[in-house]
Parts: sequence; structure tokens; C-alpha cells
Amino acid sequence: RVRLPFRHFGICAIIACMRKPSTLIIIAIVVILAIIAIFIKTGGTHHFIDKSITTPDAATKTFIELMVPHHQEAVRTSMQIAEDRTAENVDVKILSGRIIDNQTFEIIQMLNWYEEWFGMEFDLSGASHAKKYIPMMDTASTTGAVLEQRYVEGMIKHHKMAVEMAEELLAFFDKTDKERSSTDGELTVRESHPNVETMRDFAKKIIEVQNKEIQQLSSLKLSK
Repeated sequence: RVRLPFRHFGICAIIACMRKPSTLIIIAIVVILAIIAIFIKTGGTHHFIDKSITTPDAATKTFIELMVPHHQEAVRTSMQIAEDRTAENVDVKILSGRIIDNQTFEIIQMLNWYEEWFGMEFDLSGASHAKKYIPMMDTASTTGAVLEQRYVEGMIKHHKMAVEMAEELLAFFDKTDKERSSTDGELTVRESHPNVETMRDFAKKIIEVQNKEIQQLSSLKLSK
């Protein structure tokens, strides 16, 4: 009997699949379904920093380009709750009103920073942005209790995505801080970047506020 080294088993499996196309199709379907299940469970991919982003400015620019439409979606769906007379849960309406106020203000902040720091108006269509925002909320054509249920469930995932993006931005800033700092004896010198400090505070605020709102959303009692 011939014993194949372990590394050859993968090759043999590929050959077997090629001889039986139906087997390859089944494997492909299983893999695709697994990926879709993970995507749905997590609310999509939340990571926005990749190898193309190497500077704090690039990270800030991309963060704003994704967070503005993310906030706009939160405001839009919250307005849907506020304007729907058949949505009668007072706690949901109060929280949606806070989200409208907070995130509208933050959108204005981000648009002003973007124009000041990058010397251009923000492209509200998103067509010129390297990374495109993918909508998360599914509240279209719903009203009343159904709308409230979808809104609360969707907004929890929506807020979690914002928190993860903010945490990712802070981690990137910390990483670049270490790379750009120099130590001479007991004195550590770091490059000063006012935009970074502004965005660091902004990201921390997003984490604090939206984690609190996640707890509030999770505790709401909704009609079935």
C-alpha cells in the first residue's frame, strides 16, 4: 500500500471533485451558505481598515465616508418610527428621537471636518468613495408593531457596527502612535496630529453613547 504525505490529500480531494462535478457543486453550495449565515449573524462585515490605509488621515477619511451614510440610515429609519402613527411604543419613539438628534448633529460635525481637513465637499452619493457603505436596516414598507420590531432588532446590529468601526479606528491610531513615537531615555516623543485627537474623542463618544443605547434597545418590551 502506498502512503501519501499529508500535503497530497488536498490535491487528491481536488482531483476527486474534478472527476465528479456534482461533488464540487455541493461543496461550493455548502461554503456559500456558511458564508451567508455568518454574514447575516454578524450584520455584515464591519472592518474598514485594510492594507490600502496606511496613515491616520486615510483612516479618518475612510471612517467619515462610511460613518456619514451609516448615521444617515439611522436617522432615516428613526424618522420612520417618529412619523408612523401606528407605532405606539412610547419608549421606542423616545429613543428614536434621541438617535435623530444625536446623529444629525454628528453628521454635521463630520461633514464640516471632512471639508476642512481634506479640502473638498463630502460626496453624499458615495460614488467617489473608495469604500461603499452597504445599508443594514430593513424597515421599508412596514408599520406599527412590525416596524418597531424590525427597527429595534436592526438598530442593535447597526449600533454594534458603529462601535466596532470606532474601536477599529482607535486601534489603528494606537498602532500608528507606537510606530511614529521615539524614546530617548525616559522621554517619549510622539508626533502631534490635531485631527487624530479630534477623531479619537469622537470615536470614544460613539462607543460610549451607542453601547448605552444598545442596552436600552435590548431592554425594550415590544408587542408581538
